Amino acid sequence: MISHDPCLRTNTDVDQWAFLYGDRANDFLFMPYFARYSQDYLIANFTLAELRTLRRKTRYGVDRNPYLHGEFMTLEEVVELALELNHQWPRKDIGQKVGLYIETKMYDYYLTEQKVDIAEKLFQVL
Repeated sequence: MISHDPCLRTNTDVDQWAFLYGDRANDFLFMPYFARYSQDYLIANFTLAELRTLRRKTRYGVDRNPYLHGEFMTLEEVVELALELNHQWPRKDIGQKVGLYIETKMYDYYLTEQKVDIAEKLFQVL
């Protein structure tokens, strides 16, 4: 799943679905990063189908690219999209292809708490 944050409250409409997912809200502290989330929803506690019922939004009411709104995408889908965009609409103005800069955040948390090696998963996709 592609997301900047490990939780959903600030960048999705998950609160509108509290009747369905409200029991998953909890407090989270991600060490050693000291990232705190209060009564939020951990992405890892949702299936892909459940995440796709949510709508992404920009946080803090800041206007950003409207393409950032919408449903969640998997890494595979983002890679396919980048390849398709480079093929159908090459960036002739900058003379290079559009690429991806992928940051694996909170690696230690996913490895110790979720038992998922996200570096290995990333390697498998790429």
